[in-house]
Amino acid sequence: MIFNVRAILGLCAIALTLNAGAINIFTDGLGTVSPDLTGKNLIGGRTYSLTAKPRAGYKFDRWTFQGSPDEFSSPRLSITFLDGILFVKNGTNYDSEGMSDSAVTATFVPKTIVPGTYVGISTEVVNMYSTFRISADGAFSAKVFFQGQWHPFSGKIAAGGSSAHSTIRLGNTKVGITVSVDSQGNAVYTHLESDPDDPDSPLNWIQAYLVIPARDPRITTDYGGKYTMTIMGTDDDPSAPKGDGFIIASIDRVGRLHAKGRLADGTPFTQSAPLSTAQYSVEWPIFLIFKGGAATLAGSVDASSLDGLVAGSVTWEKLPQTNDLTYPQGFRAYQGINGSRFLPPSFHGNYLLDIPDLLISFDGGTLPIHFAADATLTSNNQIVVDDPTNQVAITIDTDNGRFNGFATPPGQSDSIQFEGAILQDGASYGGLVAYGSGFFLQDNLSGRVIIYIRPTPQVNNLTH
Repeated sequence: MIFNVRAILGLCAIALTLNAGAINIFTDGLGTVSPDLTGKNLIGGRTYSLTAKPRAGYKFDRWTFQGSPDEFSSPRLSITFLDGILFVKNGTNYDSEGMSDSAVTATFVPKTIVPGTYVGISTEVVNMYSTFRISADGAFSAKVFFQGQWHPFSGKIAAGGSSAHSTIRLGNTKVGITVSVDSQGNAVYTHLESDPDDPDSPLNWIQAYLVIPARDPRITTDYGGKYTMTIMGTDDDPSAPKGDGFIIASIDRVGRLHAKGRLADGTPFTQSAPLSTAQYSVEWPIFLIFKGGAATLAGSVDASSLDGLVAGSVTWEKLPQTNDLTYPQGFRAYQGINGSRFLPPSFHGNYLLDIPDLLISFDGGTLPIHFAADATLTSNNQIVVDDPTNQVAITIDTDNGRFNGFATPPGQSDSIQFEGAILQDGASYGGLVAYGSGFFLQDNLSGRVIIYIRPTPQVNNLTH
C-alpha cells in the first residue's frame, strides 16, 4: 500500500500521539547493517536510515520484511514509525510494511567470482585435500593431495564466466580438468575430462568451499581461548587403535587455530589453520599428513559459542608400512571428536575438575582384562591414587589440561606409559561424563585410558 509523503507529514501534524515502535534486524549472507537498531525503541514520526554493508567478496542484494512481499534493492533504507505502523520510504512515497516489532532482513550474496582461499576435504573413498587461491580477476592456483603426493594445477576463469580449463598430471599421464565455480561464487568443483587409467578417479569429486577468516570481535568474546579434545578410538575393529588421541588447541584473536597433540599410535602433530565462521560456531578444517604421505587425518571440527563444546569427526588412514612398529598392516578408521573449552583452575573455581572422586580405567592393548584404580583430586589439583593394589601415577598440566603417567597392570612387572587430555564443561563420552581420556601403547598395540567420576556404591537397606 503506497502513501504520498505529503499525506504522511500531514498525518504527523494532526496526530497528537505518535506511538513508538521497534524492529528486529537480521542479515542473510556475509554483511552488516549500520546502525543496528534491534531492540531499541524508535521515536514515532522520526525517520531512521539503515545502511547495508557487504563484506569482501559479497554484494548487497535486497531488503525484505516479515509478512510483506515487498523488496527494496537500495543498500540505504529509510524507515518511520507512525502509530505503531512501519513505513519505508520508496522514492517520494512511503510503503506500509507492517506493525511495530517487524523483522527486517538484509540479504547479501557472493559476487560471481569471490577472491580468496577455498579448501576442500573429502573422505569418501580416500583422504583427499584440495586448496584453491582465486584472485579477483579469476586467476587461480591450486593443488590437491591424492595417493600420497601433491598435484598442482592452475588456470583462469574468464570475466563473467563460471568455468576454466586446466591440466593435472597423474603419474605419467597429463589429464584435462575443468574447474567450475557455482552460481553463488562460494564453491569450486572439478571434473576430469578423461583418465583412461582410472575413469572413476576420486578427483572427479573435488569440492572446495570458501574459507572466510574469522576476523571479527566475536572471536575474542565467543571463541578465543583454550580447548581440549579427544579423538575417540575404535572399539569394533582390532586392526585399528582402540586408544583415544588428544588435541590441545587455542584460538587467537584473528581467528586462527593453533593445535598440537598425539594420535593413538603415538604420532605427534601440530597444525595452524584459519577458521570459517557461522552464526553460532566456527569450523576447523583438519588435514594432516604423516610419514611422507603414508598416513593422513582428514575431517572437520565445530566449536560452539553457545555452550563451549566441540564436536566433529575425522578419517584416519594409514597405508601398510612394513617398517612401522605400530599397525604395520595399515587401517582406515572413522573417529569422532569430543571436546570443550579448557579453563585453568584460577578460572574454574580453583579446582580443575568439578568432582574430586575419580576412577582411572585402562582397557585394550594386550591387557588380558581391563583394570581400574580409585583416585582423588586434591585441592592443589594433583591426582592421588587411593587404590594400593594398582600402581598408578599421574600428573596434570593445569595450564592446558594435558595429563600423563605410568601404570603397572595387575600381575605384571612392566609398566605402561599413558597420556591424554582433560575435558570440562559437560563433554561426554559413551554416556559417561568423561573428565579425560587418552591412550597407552603395550606391545605396539594401542589401549584406552579414561578418567571419570567414581560411581557411587549402591547400598541395600534391608530390614531385619
